[in-house]
Amino acid sequence: MASKTGRLQQPGRGGAGARSRSGQGARQGQRSTFRFDAAIGALLLVPFVMVLGNSILIPVLPAMRQAMNLSPAQTGLIITAFSVPAGVLIPFAGFLADRYGRKAVMVPSLVTYGVGGAIAIAAAVFLEERAYGLLMVGRVVQGLGAAGTANIAMALAGDLYAG
Repeated sequence: MASKTGRLQQPGRGGAGARSRSGQGARQGQRSTFRFDAAIGALLLVPFVMVLGNSILIPVLPAMRQAMNLSPAQTGLIITAFSVPAGVLIPFAGFLADRYGRKAVMVPSLVTYGVGGAIAIAAAVFLEERAYGLLMVGRVVQGLGAAGTANIAMALAGDLYAG
């Protein structure tokens, strides 16, 4: 996918056999360019979403503390429950991605991250007294999923560029 100049090379652009008499090759090139652009866009969103996994909570922590009647330590653990599992598992996720393929690790990791988010949302919406415990479970599950996402997305982007 990378040209000799070290720039990203979009599939379907130029090269021998890119066009046929019927123009079918041109249409195919447009489709593969769209897929390439969509893939780059998705890869760029992954680290952004993972950063938001913690950053978006910081402004609402005081309101959460008050609404859930939490101690300062419990409030801080909401962030820590995400960060520690992610930090511990990132090297292992990288190893697995190198061994079994980036997509084979990244897709289940994104699903795991989403499941963790759903657990955390369910805790906040449906439970009042036991919400904190389930919120913590959701945050840990999110952290487990996050370990195999942002770093692998960066590696995938690096695979598309040879400079």
